Amino acid sequence: MKIVLDPRKSLMQNIAGYREEAKKYRSKATGAEKAILETLKESQKQTVQNTITKKKREWVDAFHHFLTSKNSLVIGGRNAKQNDVLFAKHCSPNEWFLHADIRGSPAVVVKNPASTNPNAVPTATEAELQEAAQFTASFSSAWKRGFGNVDVYAILSSQVSKHSHGGYIDQGGFAINGERKWFKNTLLGLYICLNEDTLQFSLRPILTGATKLCVKILPGDKDKNAASKAIKAYFAKKLFENGKKAKLDETEIAKLLPGNCEVVIE
Repeated sequence: MKIVLDPRKSLMQNIAGYREEAKKYRSKATGAEKAILETLKESQKQTVQNTITKKKREWVDAFHHFLTSKNSLVIGGRNAKQNDVLFAKHCSPNEWFLHADIRGSPAVVVKNPASTNPNAVPTATEAELQEAAQFTASFSSAWKRGFGNVDVYAILSSQVSKHSHGGYIDQGGFAINGERKWFKNTLLGLYICLNEDTLQFSLRPILTGATKLCVKILPGDKDKNAASKAIKAYFAKKLFENGKKAKLDETEIAKLLPGNCEVVIE
């Protein structure tokens, strides 16, 4: 380093001048360091925001739901309040309405694409109704009580009412009129499938495509947390084998489970 002294100034004056100049450089360095840190913080914040961005939720995501083998949408209430909301707001004329023959059952509706027409005939096939019945049975209290099967009935939405003998029925309850279509001894059990980054229900394994993976769940002794960890581990392993990373949340998996489970890898 080369130091230049001003001959017109004393030694102490030259030293004082260099001290002032050093302060200016330190101040500039501190400002530059602060600017760099702010830029890094903003970059990290943006990265976190991008990482936690999730798929936009649709109204149907508030309910349990799945697509049948013929792609009909089936929706089930998660509790008594949702049962009422489902019937009042999302059940159109002449759509199938299902309920398990046990205290504590979801209200389940099989949506009809032509239901805007009050005279529309339900389009769901017998096989689709059987799938909807198994879905209904699996989310009924029969699962938590450890039953292997339960009876389920299907009726048209026009046969359902919230009024009986002039009085209003309590939350989650319905009055049924006319003949019921029965699905006796309906087995409990569901598939939880991972399609791309989306978890979904199915009544059959969906195994086409490298990122479509399924596990079967049955009533069992493994609590929700343990079951969700086992499901996440299986999906992560299969994705890794296909060169993909898992974006799975055990909490989200646990929300899908009707109760304690047996996890079956087929």
